[in-house]
Amino acid sequence: MQSTAERKSKRKTIGAILIFFGVALVFSWVYWLQPLRRTTGLSDWVLEHTDRAIWNEATKRMTRVGWEHDDFALAGHFGDKKWAEWIIKSLRPGENFEDCSTGHRDAALAMIANQYAGPSSDDWINWWKTNAHKSQVEWISDGFKQAGLNLETPLTEENKKQLVLTLGPGRTNEHGAALYPGLRWNAFLLLRKEAFSTRTFLATALGSTNSEELVKGLLLYENLYSTHWKDFHEKSFSDEFPIHARWIPVVLFAVAGLSLGAGLLLFGGKASLEDAPKTS
Repeated sequence: MQSTAERKSKRKTIGAILIFFGVALVFSWVYWLQPLRRTTGLSDWVLEHTDRAIWNEATKRMTRVGWEHDDFALAGHFGDKKWAEWIIKSLRPGENFEDCSTGHRDAALAMIANQYAGPSSDDWINWWKTNAHKSQVEWISDGFKQAGLNLETPLTEENKKQLVLTLGPGRTNEHGAALYPGLRWNAFLLLRKEAFSTRTFLATALGSTNSEELVKGLLLYENLYSTHWKDFHEKSFSDEFPIHARWIPVVLFAVAGLSLGAGLLLFGGKASLEDAPKTS
């Protein structure tokens, strides 16, 4: 028959296990499962939030769980120099990382840096050695210069025309390849920053010799603006879970609460009647 001390020790052990389980459950949800569940695929949370809000949540998953295929677009659109460094430091020498299996991390770097060093990790590692001391603004400026665009601050009308043409399909850079999407994205950002008006620009550009290409560029600008305008005006539609998905965290926290409550009672509770001294 177990002694009082043995029963008390066993009770405390079970209590400690239950407390640990409850804490681990809450930690796992907040630190790993919630960011993973929210940002993986077309979840309800993704459909109810803007890309910028999704990016803020995806950064937690990326640093805690890992890079997923579609992260390249979010990282390219909203990443900064810190994220370029994070991506490059995650590369292995000799790795080709331009395809789906490696999550198109080269595309993300190209949009952040407004340049394209190449499809190999060695290309970007060497690029970083040369350009790490520069700011992202300098990277973007260098990228436009490499594409033949010498931009002024503030943008001139001719600069705006060059950027609109950059947005259009079929433009090529000095290497003869199609302009990388990074140049288009950063051209869009520069025009948006200048409060660019497609209506005003169109009225003056229709008589241009390359008006057809300008119209195509304006159409892409409008498409990007209509897709991303909320990203620049509000963080999200809602920070709440949709009603039909709330039962998951409710059940998880209920189990965690029961586990913590039972564990605390067992670990720190008073001795039971069974432990009371017997009288003859």
